Amino acid sequence: MLKFKTPQNTRIAPSPTGKAHIGFVRTAYLNYLAARSSGGSFIVRIDDTDAERSKQEFTDDLLHTLEWLGLEWDVLEYQSKRADLYKAVAENFTKHNTAIVKDGATYFNPEKHGFLDKWTDLIAGDVAITDRDKEAVSNLVLARANGSPTYHFASCVDDAMMGVNLIIRGTDHLTNTSKHVHLFHRLAINAYPSFAHVGLIFHNGKKISKRDGLASMEYYKEKYTPEAVLNAVLKLGWSHPDPQFDKKYPLVDKQMAIELFAEGHLKAAKSTLDVNKLDWLNKRYAQRTA
Repeated sequence: MLKFKTPQNTRIAPSPTGKAHIGFVRTAYLNYLAARSSGGSFIVRIDDTDAERSKQEFTDDLLHTLEWLGLEWDVLEYQSKRADLYKAVAENFTKHNTAIVKDGATYFNPEKHGFLDKWTDLIAGDVAITDRDKEAVSNLVLARANGSPTYHFASCVDDAMMGVNLIIRGTDHLTNTSKHVHLFHRLAINAYPSFAHVGLIFHNGKKISKRDGLASMEYYKEKYTPEAVLNAVLKLGWSHPDPQFDKKYPLVDKQMAIELFAEGHLKAAKSTLDVNKLDWLNKRYAQRTA
């Protein structure tokens, strides 16, 4: 069970390089519930360091989607406004030989402190850091020659500085986490955040891609209520140990989800989006408000 002993400060950190999709909503909702159920903070961070691909229209769409769903945040940050922080941390890393500069770019230097052999996932338990992962850490760029921070570096610096102590995200980030734990150990904090990697979302036996029409939140906004969407995505990464739970609680609205979240489990197995069930949920929620 997710019986958190301390408040969990969580975040959703989308890059504004495209419009909101169902995977973004699932990740946002699980992080939101973890924060609200434990008395922590829910942070929205727009990871917009990629100046060429980041667009204001995508930022607006991401934030509007969260507002439409009623997922209110406690903090809103933009990485593009934190360039001085990343520069200062990179320079400090270099000063202490935790990073080295080659051809103008700043690279992580794990040799000074050695490699970690594993990290712990709240769902899967201990996860081994492979030789291939260690090789990737050895060549990890922190800041490009133009001074702009990479995703890995900026994300870890922000998580550390913002006090994020729980990160829930998809299993497609497992390899990234093996890199990130090395950075967290060098950011002068006592411990890195806890991680929970939930399974990817499938439909008709195939992983839902951002390019699929069923992935786009525009599809859901046109056809469904926010309550139905939240109810559906909750089950795409969370389950209750009571085998009769779905019969007892066919509808789980946001407030109920907050109250019950700590009693349940997060799931690493892939989940299947059931459009028929979503249609049923939508009708039930519509009847509630009729």
